[in-house]
Amino acid sequence: LHNWPDANVVKVMKHLVSALRPVARILVHDLVLPDPGKLPLLQERRIRAMDTAMRSLCNFRERDEADWRQILKKAHSRFQVLRVFTTKGSALGIVDVTWTEE
Repeated sequence: LHNWPDANVVKVMKHLVSALRPVARILVHDLVLPDPGKLPLLQERRIRAMDTAMRSLCNFRERDEADWRQILKKAHSRFQVLRVFTTKGSALGIVDVTWTEE
């Protein structure tokens, strides 16, 4: 999902719906942009430069936690982000999502 526009990620998540049962879990392992100033300066610059390049060359961008929440909400109201795991010094993360009961 890393290199896909938001609309396509929403479409992928919608296609999962028919296979999900209440309390099903989805783990999305992807880049999760940290809040500005959370990483050492050189890492921060590299990640922000990569985000800018992705936007201009490929018409998509890196996502932060709020972006992931918004995408999942657009895909279906029953997707709920339980938590986002990140490791200090890394932009990679895991978005822990559950399929809630109606």
